[in-house]
Amino acid sequence: MTKTAAAVAGLLVFLNLGGCGNDGSPSPPGALNLKPEQIVSFKPNTYACVSEDVFKSAVKWAVEGAKTKFQGMFDSLLCIAVPTSEKYKVLQVDGDNFEFTHIDNQATDGMWSAPEFVK
Repeated sequence: MTKTAAAVAGLLVFLNLGGCGNDGSPSPPGALNLKPEQIVSFKPNTYACVSEDVFKSAVKWAVEGAKTKFQGMFDSLLCIAVPTSEKYKVLQVDGDNFEFTHIDNQATDGMWSAPEFVK
């Protein structure tokens, strides 16, 4: 199974467990309260996208069953599978989503994902 297929499978399991709201965005994270500069690692089958809007679109297309559009996000590298063996730094939290970068990266821009994917 490719990383993209694993990410898609992970998202579909996540969605089937009720992880998204009616608008296709992830549900509120519950007790998880992420803060900027916090160090995190991710659960298996996590994915992230180049912007918050792209992440929301990917989730929306997955919820709607638009598999071709969802897969296209990975084929075009707008979304990627996130390695679980690495550590990441939270850059900002915006509502139900957050931006992060690799802990060794000094970048001020990163990838977007949902708190539900954090270990």
